[in-house]
Amino acid sequence: MRSRLSLAVIVSFLTTASCATSTLLPNGSECSESKQCESGCCVWNPFANEVCDKDSWLRRCMDEDYTFVDNEKEASTTTCGSALDDAKAPNSTQEMAQRDTAPISVMTYNLYLILFASDGITSLAERARRITDWFSTSQGNFYDITALQETWTNPIEIRDGMAAAGYCHYAYDDRGSTGSGLALYSKHPIVYHDFRGFQNACGGADCVADKGVLNSKVVIPNDDGEEKIVHVFNTHTMFSVDNHDVRRRQYDVMRTFINEQNIDPSELVLLVGDFNEDKINTPKKYGAMLNLLNAGEFDLDTDGGVYSYDPVNNSLIDPDSAGAGSTQRALDYILYDKN
Repeated sequence: MRSRLSLAVIVSFLTTASCATSTLLPNGSECSESKQCESGCCVWNPFANEVCDKDSWLRRCMDEDYTFVDNEKEASTTTCGSALDDAKAPNSTQEMAQRDTAPISVMTYNLYLILFASDGITSLAERARRITDWFSTSQGNFYDITALQETWTNPIEIRDGMAAAGYCHYAYDDRGSTGSGLALYSKHPIVYHDFRGFQNACGGADCVADKGVLNSKVVIPNDDGEEKIVHVFNTHTMFSVDNHDVRRRQYDVMRTFINEQNIDPSELVLLVGDFNEDKINTPKKYGAMLNLLNAGEFDLDTDGGVYSYDPVNNSLIDPDSAGAGSTQRALDYILYDKN
């Protein structure tokens, strides 16, 4: 389990579906930088048979018909807030007003719910349950908006557990290991969400999953009848600190996606997630990321340490697993758009 990274700010997917595979194409054939699919499929095939085969485990090309599951389309089977003690719920108009005018706290969290995960994990379902149980505690329930990555397995357990913890507004990817693994859970309404895949801006085994950027528009009401708007762009970029060149292409996709939204300058825009760019050990690459994204830094809550990947203190991490290593790293961030 990665260390939790959070911060408080003053203020917290989605479109794509498997395309038809009527034609078998050579690996990577007819892929386009500007759109996910021209014809057939653009894939990296881990079984190395160099064809787009619907019966193989591969990254399928996507069109614009897929919509992430959200609380408007599919209600959780769990009553909202059912895991919370009565003391944790606001019980007066005054208390609600106090909450509405308080700073908004945002968390980004890579859950490591990934197929074939073995790093000290005996049950992914149990891991999902324990994570959402933590969000029902006074410490975990502090956050207003939580951006999640690597929710490739057990999405229903995560959905129901987060709803029980009071995060009743959500959008999550239910496509399993070939999806993005992204999700956003909020105590405030999510009035809009959209998704942009990285398309061909990927490399190696990472192309199996349809990684990208989840954009969620969160509306936060306050006691004077006005609303605060927060746009949260949640992402999970190419794994391994060595793949900076691939990530640069992904930052371009993310920046273009943000620009296309034409967001009112008065509204806060957050860029959050697992960026896989190490601020401490490779500061120049981290600086390049900030420049490409035109993003600024908040002062972080680092009570839990400065590392979000910590094989020294995290017993669940196997430093010998692919893309891992024994170096402590800061890889997960909450940034703001400087535009």
